Amino acid sequence: MNIFRIGADSIHLLGMITIVYDIIHKRNCTGISGITQILYAQVFMSRYTDLLLYYVSIYNTFMKITYILMTFIAIILIFVVFRKSYDRKNDSIFHLLWTFPAALLAFKYNSISISDVRSYDDLSYYTEILWSSSIYLEVVAIVPQYVMFRKTKNARCLYYVAMLCTYRSLYIANWIVRYFEENRYSSIATVSGVIQAIILIIVIIDIELNKEKPNPGKWREIQDVFTVEAAKLAQPTKVKIQYPNNEQFGGQENQGLIY
Repeated sequence: MNIFRIGADSIHLLGMITIVYDIIHKRNCTGISGITQILYAQVFMSRYTDLLLYYVSIYNTFMKITYILMTFIAIILIFVVFRKSYDRKNDSIFHLLWTFPAALLAFKYNSISISDVRSYDDLSYYTEILWSSSIYLEVVAIVPQYVMFRKTKNARCLYYVAMLCTYRSLYIANWIVRYFEENRYSSIATVSGVIQAIILIIVIIDIELNKEKPNPGKWREIQDVFTVEAAKLAQPTKVKIQYPNNEQFGGQENQGLIY
């Protein structure tokens, strides 16, 4: 395991924690795509079926279980705890149909069919198909979140998407290192990972360029109103008091002017 793998896993987990904390802290899930979180849950559940078959290390087991738990926590927060703030109108359930082309691609192009894995049995064959489908599905899992942004201009997801892009970029570096150090290479993971990184970069740039910005003209109008009202309050007030029968005090008529 190299530093790029550890960095990628850490940033990926941080992104999940960030989205969960943001929802809890603001007590709403406005601008967060629940469909994207469901797709990621499908990704992790498909990819980590090997937890039931093999033991690699404590680190490996801990990170995989944590990814699954954090994703389901986000789903519960969106669809149960803060469901009243969930934007169903702009988060189309039809994006779940991405699951089917990912599965079809996995049956046709998986680690075994393209000879990335040469030794396998019946059980590992289906495990590899699930793993391959998760790789394909992850490429498009961010699409519902991006579509929601395009409809609402709510850039709340920007930092989350940026962390996903960073994690994926570090994983590409991890694969390069493993290729030279261990002579290991997965064409499915490499090609899909590069495509995913490109998509995430495009999404980040578009969010940054098109996110809703405060209206400076409106803010200036508000400032002007407060300035005028403050100026009025600062002016001295002239009050005229009329005394009955023009009473005189000290030999001079009191005009009743008070400043």
